[in-house]
Parts: sequence; structure tokens; C-alpha cells
Amino acid sequence: MGLNPIVRKDVQVRILPPLPSFGPYHYPVPRRCFNDYSYLLGLYLGDGYINRSPRTYRLHVYRHRNDHVVIAKAARAIRTLRPGHPVGFRRKGAMVIVNAYSNDWPRLFPQHGPGRKQERVIVLDGWQRDIVERCPAEFARGCLDSDGCRHRLHVGL
Repeated sequence: MGLNPIVRKDVQVRILPPLPSFGPYHYPVPRRCFNDYSYLLGLYLGDGYINRSPRTYRLHVYRHRNDHVVIAKAARAIRTLRPGHPVGFRRKGAMVIVNAYSNDWPRLFPQHGPGRKQERVIVLDGWQRDIVERCPAEFARGCLDSDGCRHRLHVGL
């Protein structure tokens, strides 16, 4: 009872390279940068924007010119994520735009896409959720620094 293999000459097999894995064990962000990434993700989801230049992408984070602490924290987070790349500052009216060029921005912020963020469904990838779960305070701080409201109530006694 031998098996007769069927040989077909018209079938071709192509071995493709493995797909990139962004599963639970692969992060496009080094572990030492999780805090800064979590903070910058919160800022990006609120006041951030990525646009395509002819050869690269540019991340913009819009802040009021008097918000020096958040401007410095945003620049520090970008420098930590993209060491060796310059961070720029532009003024536009009452705004300061913290910006940096990199081809990695769409990979680091897969929520980038056509149209306004407010009009699309924004879902975090699994690796992003894992980073946010590890650094929730930084993510919350980034969200509050971008779109939050902070008041001090002074009550005279």
C-alpha cells in the first residue's frame, strides 16, 4: 500500500518574509522610553498632528506659548523617543508648535490617518495598551496637559 504522490508542475510556492509582529512581546518603543511614550501618546491624541512631507513625516504638538512646562515635557519626550534628531519650535500667533521629523511617527502612532482624529474611531493597538497599562499616570498627564482642565479653587476663610 504505497502512496502515489501527485506531482504538479504548474504550482509555484513563494516563501514570503515574516510579517512584522506588533504582538505582546514586540514594542517599537524601547522599554526605557515607556514613560515618555505614554505621555507623548496622550499629548498626540489631544493636541498632536502628523503630516506627510515629501520624504518623511512630521509630528506637531500644539501648545499655548505660556505653557512652558508642557512645551519642555513634550520636547523631552520627543528627544527620548528619537535621540539624535532635533526638536523644533515654531510660533504661530499665541501657539508654540513643538515638532520633529521622523519616518517612524506613523509606526509609533498608528492612529494617524486621513481626516480629523475627532471624526475617526481611535483604538489603541495591543502594544500601546500594554504601555499605557504600565504607565497610566504619564498617559493621563499627557491627556490632561493636552485637553484637560486644571483649576485651583481658592477659598478664603
